[in-house]
Amino acid sequence: MSNQYAGDGSLRPPSAQGHRQLAGPSSSWTQSCSDECVCNYASFFLIFLMLLPFMIYYIFQPRTPEFDLDRVDVEYFRIAPNDVGGAGGTASPSAVYLSLNITLRFISVNNDWAELLYEATNICVLYHGVPLGNAVVRGFQQPRYSTRPVDSKVIVSRFNMLQVDSPELVRDASVNDGVELLVTANATWKITGRRTDDLWDDQVHVNCFVVLSPRNQSLAYKNCDGARKIF
Repeated sequence: MSNQYAGDGSLRPPSAQGHRQLAGPSSSWTQSCSDECVCNYASFFLIFLMLLPFMIYYIFQPRTPEFDLDRVDVEYFRIAPNDVGGAGGTASPSAVYLSLNITLRFISVNNDWAELLYEATNICVLYHGVPLGNAVVRGFQQPRYSTRPVDSKVIVSRFNMLQVDSPELVRDASVNDGVELLVTANATWKITGRRTDDLWDDQVHVNCFVVLSPRNQSLAYKNCDGARKIF
């Protein structure tokens, strides 16, 4: 742009009128933006602190181990009606006696980062809700990411079945060749290690229906999902 003639013979620089001046951001706007960013960061940090315990609990909480009945080995299984004499050496016509010797094999699976410690576990075998015999699994330690078999033997010697429906028992044994028993157990476990012994303490419940064959002296059916055998 050329200089303008002033009328007195001198030249003057072009006028600044009409030219837009670019002003920098005001200090108040900058301060407002800065305060807003600080508030946002503080809010995110507080939310993170609130969620941190839940994150730690979710990440480090041990998974519930698996403790299931794997198989049943039958040494002998006998139902003998009238095998015991009554008074005077005569047999009681209504007496029914059950004898068995079985080995229960449980499989314990630990799929977690923590080592586990099992307390002594009581095993109970029932027929129609009546306990026939008990066994105990000794306490043991389960390494992390491991599978361990645990055996328990149940021995019942001439249990008097007058406490239950003995005619049905005889019918199941003679006609259906299968006597259904219920195996129950509550295995208490906790994680091991420094400062963690008292943090987690829980139980694994076992409820398995098994059918034993007196004729074959073997296991005929097993289900740990609550399904009974329908003859």
